[in-house]
Amino acid sequence: MIRKIALQIAVPALLAFMAWNAYLAVNHLKRMQGIAALTLESSAIQADLSGVLKDLTDMETGQRGYLVTGDSTYLQPYTQAQGRIETDLAGLRAGLAIRAQHERSLESQLESLAKSKQAEMERSISLRQQGYRHRSFMLVSTNEGKDYMDGIRRILSSLSSAEGSNFARFDGERIAALKQVLSVTIIANSGMLVLAVCLFALIRHHGRLLGEEAARSRQ
Repeated sequence: MIRKIALQIAVPALLAFMAWNAYLAVNHLKRMQGIAALTLESSAIQADLSGVLKDLTDMETGQRGYLVTGDSTYLQPYTQAQGRIETDLAGLRAGLAIRAQHERSLESQLESLAKSKQAEMERSISLRQQGYRHRSFMLVSTNEGKDYMDGIRRILSSLSSAEGSNFARFDGERIAALKQVLSVTIIANSGMLVLAVCLFALIRHHGRLLGEEAARSRQ
């Protein structure tokens, strides 16, 4: 009687243990996927930050080359970067939409400065195209464009530093989650193994006793 009760308890207990182990595995998998998504998002924001700086630098390079030479082929980097910067700024805006208010505010300032810088470059290029070479140089020498770029670099540096901290935090959470998964998996599997061994031993012992009882009954 006791053996039957033990079997009736042990089998459901093993099944419950297996279900609990599966639940933990799925739960940890979802958590790891969430952390991986945040890490990927942080990397994308860093890429957009680098992209915006590269776009403006390429535009400035094309602008300066054209102002000096008057050769329109020097405007190729300017034109190409002009086509990319809106996409990079839009990606950055979307990526920082769920960040703190301070970061969103910095992104708004960045867009404003980027537009002002582009407007300054367009004015100087327009003057050069109209033949006002000296006036285009005078516009550059006011350092208006330099002030815009200095402000842009400061904001990009602040955003990059903040996002670097976020990335480090996400990576720390990922490592902690992996350690937790490993610990829980070892404990859960060890417990399930012990329970399975006990159940197997109990079944075997019960089978042997039944065999002995059957043999005595035949005798």
